[in-house]
Amino acid sequence: MLFSLEVPSKNYHYERRFASRAARRALQQGLRVDRNCRFAVCCGARPVPSRSSQRASSRQKSDSPLSEREQAPTKISVVTATYNCVGQLPNLLESLRKQTDGNFEWVVADGGSSDGTLELLRSIADVDVVISSQPDFGIYDALNRALRSASGEYYIVAGADDCFYPDAIANYRRAIDTSGADIITARGMYGLHCFRIKNGPAWLFGDKAFIAQHSLGTAFRRDLHSRFGFYSRKFPIAADSFFVLQACKGGATRYDAAFVAGAIGRHGVSYVDWVGSATELFRVQLLVGCALIPQVLLLLLRILKGSSAKVRSLHNAIFRRL
Repeated sequence: MLFSLEVPSKNYHYERRFASRAARRALQQGLRVDRNCRFAVCCGARPVPSRSSQRASSRQKSDSPLSEREQAPTKISVVTATYNCVGQLPNLLESLRKQTDGNFEWVVADGGSSDGTLELLRSIADVDVVISSQPDFGIYDALNRALRSASGEYYIVAGADDCFYPDAIANYRRAIDTSGADIITARGMYGLHCFRIKNGPAWLFGDKAFIAQHSLGTAFRRDLHSRFGFYSRKFPIAADSFFVLQACKGGATRYDAAFVAGAIGRHGVSYVDWVGSATELFRVQLLVGCALIPQVLLLLLRILKGSSAKVRSLHNAIFRRL
């Protein structure tokens, strides 16, 4: 490497004489000396790179490969729990195939399907899919297993009957790179209704005060589970709400990306078992510190709302048959 010894001095001739001695000492130590630079030394001075060597070093750094973070984009995992859903998976699979950003993995935790689900998954050759199959204790137990198998820094939960829009992964990656937040929240379509973050307090709206939708509509930093635990098996329907509330109230950073990620399926347990969903959300809200009386009133309102919706759908079905 090329070195010069530099220290301020007002006596130019003194500099020249002393510099020649410094140059000889540098040569004796096996260092190369820049003959075009002015030397100025003082006793005990340490060699520093000359300006010409600094410029060369700068050029080498600019020509060197990018850092690992710049080289490799953030790894994203799509995680799905399946059980005997061979008739629902093709739409999700096709939506993953159509992604404009194909740099993701699909981690599927199957509960021991016997209807051809595993055969369909194992036949996939054009998507990076990781499959495990064993009996489990429900959706969230399967999701926990999928998360342990995943390698992505962030993950997105997708139901077997969900469907991503083509730019979903690309939009999530852009939001992750822009914000660096722990939780990236997007929108999700359910029929003609667009799920978005509720504008109100968490005691009223629960996890929907922080995210629009758990399935399809949110990307989570995977190591949040090392801080706040995995999905709890105490809540077969609302474990996602419990995890989201714990993380958001515990300091996880959020970013609202405000794009529509896709269409949410209609076969989710929370949409079918509305009474179970309401009672579990009641328990979750109490566990995260909400007051009892407001939650009791909200539970009653949710049950009445679900009952009236059920009555309307039954009424419509009867009249369609007449």
